[in-house]
Amino acid sequence: MGPHGEINKLATDHLKHRAQTLLLNLARRSEQLPTTLFITDVRDLTKHALFGGAFGDVFRGMHAEQAVAVKRVRMFLDQGTPAKQWKKICREALVWQNLQHDFILPFLGVDMDTFSPAISLVSPWMKHGTILQYLRMKGREDVPRFIREIAEGVAYLHVSRIVHGDLRGANILVSDDHHALIGDFGLASVISDSDEDLPPGGLTTSTHAGNVRWWPPELCLPSQFGFDRFMRTPAADAWAFGCVCYELATGNIPFHDMREMEAMRAVLDGRRPERPTLLDQFQWEVIHSVWTERADERPSMAIVAQRLRDAADALVSYS
Repeated sequence: MGPHGEINKLATDHLKHRAQTLLLNLARRSEQLPTTLFITDVRDLTKHALFGGAFGDVFRGMHAEQAVAVKRVRMFLDQGTPAKQWKKICREALVWQNLQHDFILPFLGVDMDTFSPAISLVSPWMKHGTILQYLRMKGREDVPRFIREIAEGVAYLHVSRIVHGDLRGANILVSDDHHALIGDFGLASVISDSDEDLPPGGLTTSTHAGNVRWWPPELCLPSQFGFDRFMRTPAADAWAFGCVCYELATGNIPFHDMREMEAMRAVLDGRRPERPTLLDQFQWEVIHSVWTERADERPSMAIVAQRLRDAADALVSYS
């Protein structure tokens, strides 16, 4: 691509980002979503949820001729008014609907009918379930490939100026053709243009939800690590990516032998998980680099993805 093509692409990307930001603000203020996002006629639902997480319960159903996952968004009393809950759902739907990538779970629409008055988010059904379930059933031979795919997916999110905010093995599915798909955008948000001067990578969302075992030091103690408040950033996603790699390679959550508060203390003290035997030294060095204490010294996920691709290419050439 020549210089004019690069300039045009940058301009287009900027306009897309501005349009998405404006749409998010409009939905938040009006408490309405574009009618194009709504999906109807979901049928043949399972009687009980087949999966459940912190933010929703997932049922299997059918829409047209396609098997779908219907995530009934869980409402919490401590989230305050229905308007506040609706804004959170709007954010997830609007962020997710714009994402199109081989390693991102596709979004089909918002279902207002099936569990009314509860709201559901609909996506294609993935018969293999989460990546953690898949690896327990199939073995860990594909872990290095899955790690590269997840790195590509996260890099795409960051280029699209989206911070996922809750990267964990439980939020990654496996497609019918055996590829990693990042899902669950309940804590995702758009990096605002007005926040680019904040350290490092821009403000995302201030909510403290999520699992602390995947948190970097700056989420545990913001003021001690150069932040004036709790904020999720691309650098925090990069840290969580390293934790996901450890999960996939070992089958264990980070610091699985500790309580949550002990795990936070270990991170603040500079302790990191040891290299799993499944990963070679170079792969582990790339992954370990995202656990640098200072957020602004961590490599971007684009760099991480490129390094992992280069390592895989070198291995193929050598063999």
